[in-house]
Amino acid sequence: MATQDIVPGKRFRLYRESDETPGEFEFLCMGTTVGFSRKRDFEDATFPDCDDPDAEEERKSTPRGRSWDFKFSGKVDAVRLAKIEADYDSGGTRKYQLLMDLAAAKGGRTYTGEAWVETLDVNKADNGWVSFDASLRGDGALVTAAVA
Repeated sequence: MATQDIVPGKRFRLYRESDETPGEFEFLCMGTTVGFSRKRDFEDATFPDCDDPDAEEERKSTPRGRSWDFKFSGKVDAVRLAKIEADYDSGGTRKYQLLMDLAAAKGGRTYTGEAWVETLDVNKADNGWVSFDASLRGDGALVTAAVA
């Protein structure tokens, strides 16, 4: 039986589009938890069974949209925290990227999209490092690409 490779958590990294060079991404050091969720929204209807009026109605669903969110937490230096705070304060979106830093054959890929900084909680200072929890609300498509 083949065994699964263990993938260190630091191989999952969150990046933020650079202020200086749009289209390039900079590492947000150091997210200790990084993840995302995707959701599909539906319109639902239930229909009676005209042949058996006592039967429970069955739900039918039609997809109407998708959404995604990134969540991350960890420790950063004050300079990187200021960039996340600036994104929160800007009133606009910023491009973020989640990297699964593996070979493409092992499932390595990126998830990239525009997002709002929806929540930002700063927890404490620790010898120059700041602990935080944040969530990004995706705006538009989440683009998935294999690692080159």
